[in-house]
Amino acid sequence: MIKIEDSFKTIDFWVRMHPRMTGLNWDFLIETINLKKKFRDLNLILPKSEISSYAILKKSSLIIAPASSLSIEAVHHNIPVINIQNEPFTVLKGSYLPKNENDVTST
Repeated sequence: MIKIEDSFKTIDFWVRMHPRMTGLNWDFLIETINLKKKFRDLNLILPKSEISSYAILKKSSLIIAPASSLSIEAVHHNIPVINIQNEPFTVLKGSYLPKNENDVTST
């Protein structure tokens, strides 16, 4: 959706794969890694990377995440958060949980 709307012209889009995915060979993970070949401007951080998620967070203007403690860290740093699944931070109103695609694009 972001690729279609913006073509990465004004967005630096980073995807941080969870470190626990190291060594897994699931089809979904292989497809995700192969997105880098399709979208050259996609910044994919592999699971085995030593790049700090917190360092990335502090330089971000928006965080999109599933259930993650980074959600509440982002709120602490006044960075807007969109969660892609219901979790405690959405219940506490610290982050936003879109109900559908229109909610995401209008945010």
